[in-house]
Amino acid sequence: MQSGDVGRSLIANFDPNHDGYLMWTSSGDQYYDIHGNAVGNGPALSSNWGRYLSMAVWWTGSLNRQFTWRNTLDAFNGSGFERIQNFNPMGGASYSNKDCPLWYGDIFGDWREEIMYQTSEQDAILVYSTPHATKYRIQYLMSDRTYRMSAINQNVGYNQPTNTGFYMGPDMFD
Repeated sequence: MQSGDVGRSLIANFDPNHDGYLMWTSSGDQYYDIHGNAVGNGPALSSNWGRYLSMAVWWTGSLNRQFTWRNTLDAFNGSGFERIQNFNPMGGASYSNKDCPLWYGDIFGDWREEIMYQTSEQDAILVYSTPHATKYRIQYLMSDRTYRMSAINQNVGYNQPTNTGFYMGPDMFD
């Protein structure tokens, strides 16, 4: 595992081929398991925000997280990324100056996260909710204090992904 200041990183459960959280840094194209072992390759990342270091969201109904960047949503399918959603044609969604949505979190209460954008004219806020079905019944994430605090704090300043106070991943029901 690489050491030193890597600028940006992301820890999330995003690869369906690996159980548990994985870490990905802006310093290279590998990602690591919780023991520091390189377990996969992804696209090369920039040293600042990086396309897949922006925001990890629960959107599709799977317990793996997806990635939102600018006005798109992509999922890692185990070998690469696939586009799930493009928010731009849907009402003129415009991303903020940090290449991420205005805000996101579980505001409607089914554990999957809604994503908010402003219109390109900056005269309205657009709220997008997932169209994907899910087989999982999980508590409303805002009822978890850690999640609620991260949704409030991480989305209003130096934007970072939300975090729960408990493990969420595809293997949590095993």
